[in-house]
Amino acid sequence: MSGRSVGGALAALALTFGCGGGGMGGSSASGCGDGGGGGTPTGPTAPTTPSTPGTPTTPPTTPTTTAAPPATPGTPGTACAAATCASLGKSCGPADDGCGGNLFCGSCAAGQVCGGGGTANVCGPPAATCAKTSCAAAGKTCGVIPDGCGSSLECGTCSGSQTCGGGGTANVCGAPPAQGGDTRWVKWLGGPDAEKVRYLRSDAAGELVALATRTTSGGATTIIVRKHAADGTQIWERTFQADPGAYVDLWGLAVSGGGSVFFSLSEWCYPATCAGIDFGGGAVPAALVKLASDGSYEWQKTGIPYGGAVAADANGNVAAQRWDDAASTMMLELYDFSGKTMWTQSLNGVRPLAFAPDGSLYVSWYDYSDYKPRLSKLDGSGSTQWTRTTPNGIAALATSGRGTPVALEWDQLAVYEAVDGAERFRVSLPMYGADLSVQPGLADVIGAVVVGQDSGGCNALAVRKYDLAGQFQWSRLYAAEGSCGGVPIASAVVVQESGDAIVGGTATVATDLGQGTYTPAGASDGFLLQLAP
Repeated sequence: MSGRSVGGALAALALTFGCGGGGMGGSSASGCGDGGGGGTPTGPTAPTTPSTPGTPTTPPTTPTTTAAPPATPGTPGTACAAATCASLGKSCGPADDGCGGNLFCGSCAAGQVCGGGGTANVCGPPAATCAKTSCAAAGKTCGVIPDGCGSSLECGTCSGSQTCGGGGTANVCGAPPAQGGDTRWVKWLGGPDAEKVRYLRSDAAGELVALATRTTSGGATTIIVRKHAADGTQIWERTFQADPGAYVDLWGLAVSGGGSVFFSLSEWCYPATCAGIDFGGGAVPAALVKLASDGSYEWQKTGIPYGGAVAADANGNVAAQRWDDAASTMMLELYDFSGKTMWTQSLNGVRPLAFAPDGSLYVSWYDYSDYKPRLSKLDGSGSTQWTRTTPNGIAALATSGRGTPVALEWDQLAVYEAVDGAERFRVSLPMYGADLSVQPGLADVIGAVVVGQDSGGCNALAVRKYDLAGQFQWSRLYAAEGSCGGVPIASAVVVQESGDAIVGGTATVATDLGQGTYTPAGASDGFLLQLAP
């Protein structure tokens, strides 16, 4: 509203009712004259207190005006023609009406800003200050990103196992972080003949040693010892030729902390007599053999190493079982790094062995007096610390970084206390176990990984992980492609210090181990499979 007042009564009336047609609906071109309508005044009147000027209200979205301040009391009023938004050519924002009042000329439509065209209070496009980007310029390969000018860009999708942001960078394709049991890599070992990975062990540096066989269609067998880096890359390979037509038993494999390799085997020929296998120290039909960390021959112990018991400690000492012809009994012996015998103990039916970090030796064996399985702890001199009867025979044996013995008892996983052999826990496994390994480290509640064949369905290759408190963590199954026949066979496992598990085994038909289908080149191919923790 607009107007002027010269007296309290007229001012009150003006503020109450307004002047002329000027109200909240628009601006008024006339003022409220001193004598009402701008006539000649009859004379001065007593001075009165001027009224309070009108206060602008919150601007509406349509143009409005606010009242001009009152004239000085006692002086003739002078008419003021207030401007409008239209008369000023304004379409947005606040403006001065020329009479001391304010105008609000509205807002701009979407895509325009007030003063955007360079003229104040006139709607126009935004100033051209943005520079559009592109997916390539922004280094993005997937998803939607801003273009820098108020719109967006679609940067595509990811292929294969990659996901958008999977590698940790937004809008960039990458592999998502591996979950427990996810495949990291697969190394296939083989060719036109039948190759099988039988044992797998590692040294303190995480390098892997695989003991395998390669058999031709004519029955000729080659023993293979391969060393691999922690990522599966082959470092070296040694091969040893068995007698033509001989049946070869690989009894065990062990690797010392420094990387020395120990393996035991025997060959059988019928009806002929085997000439033997030359490992570097002369041909023998059965032996415990030591190779240096570079694969070169060091020494061998002859005799039938029946039972598959071989274990090495961090210092290069090795324990093994052999048949003693003179005593007509099985002997468990400990040799130092040079092959010198440190102690001998008569013990029947020895199967898996495992050294603790302090040099103690856990021995799984059968007592032929009652045909029950036993687990014993021997100290560094071979003296028995304790013996306990186990509910089942032990197929594989390992220790934690604290020396806790962990046993795979065919379809059960059991953990015993190092101090007295008391059972800590036992859990049934839905699988037929072949091997186990425990993650190195000082913590005792860490991962134990078991490999074997699933007890249901098609007996797929099974890998299961538990902690040493008996808590299940994850499992993986690997079946043959398209049928139940020819499932991959697990034979060995190694858990590295990182917690990654390396599984050794053999496949005879097309198989997918997590990196696409692979078809063996010959009757069978061996493999190494690394799984995330």
